[in-house]
Amino acid sequence: MKSFWITSFFLILSFSGYSQEAKDRVFMVDRSIKEGTVVNIDNTQIIFEEKTSLGSKTPIRLSTIWKIIYSNGFEEVFNQPLPENLIVSGNSSDVSSAPKEGLISKSSKNESTLPLISTHIGLLAPVIIGPEQWTSPEDGLALRFGYGGELGFSYNPFKYLGVTISQGYTSHASFLPEINRDSTTVIKDQIKLNTLPTTLRINIYPKETLTISAGITSSGLSLTGSNPEIKNQRLNGYTVGLGKLMPIGNGKSYLEFTLDYSSISADPFMFSLDNEKYPELESLDLVFSSISTVNIKAKFVFGLKD
Repeated sequence: MKSFWITSFFLILSFSGYSQEAKDRVFMVDRSIKEGTVVNIDNTQIIFEEKTSLGSKTPIRLSTIWKIIYSNGFEEVFNQPLPENLIVSGNSSDVSSAPKEGLISKSSKNESTLPLISTHIGLLAPVIIGPEQWTSPEDGLALRFGYGGELGFSYNPFKYLGVTISQGYTSHASFLPEINRDSTTVIKDQIKLNTLPTTLRINIYPKETLTISAGITSSGLSLTGSNPEIKNQRLNGYTVGLGKLMPIGNGKSYLEFTLDYSSISADPFMFSLDNEKYPELESLDLVFSSISTVNIKAKFVFGLKD
């Protein structure tokens, strides 16, 4: 809704033309039209004096109004009109016959159709894409594909802008070849990598069902099967992503599918295979300072507050 002061200014201009028989036109969401004068307007209703009953002032809820075209030509939009197939036949100009607020979509130019506050829970498939020390089966740890989950909260105060904070968990396991003493080769779980990324994102909604996000992330990283084992190595970095929203049910909940790229780094740290645990494997000493992943996510978004 426009600013109160801007609206008041145009109301004053409207009154100035009243003596010349210029009228305000109020278009209702049921597509009926009222002509007269808008005497007053606040955050919930207008006071309207109809052309056919001068002197009689009637309150009309803003939730039942599509738009107002004032006598000076200024237009103010409050809601979308109902589809014609949902309009109840009869005296549609009667305020009491207007549709209930629950049927009116949020279409004010400053409002978002997304929930103001929402929470999400989802599954993700993280894929490590670099550096090569993480992914190479010959000279690295052979860690690439994994699984994980995410829990987060979003706040969308504007139509095209929101913010999300989330906590995730990912796990990867390597399957390095192990040569037994009888020269047979078996594949065993050798090394495990777990991360706990905490992420703060800014979300941009160029369309109601499209999300572009960018933010910062901080993650704890743990490695098992190393010598020594690494626990809660702290890495910081950034993330960018693209998402698709699919409304379900009453429109307050969504399925969201996203593709994110994340890069986190820290001071270099050493990693070695634990030869006491894996004496059949050759000694492997690696230095790490960063990790880059692509995350495929499927999330269920619950609207908590409109």
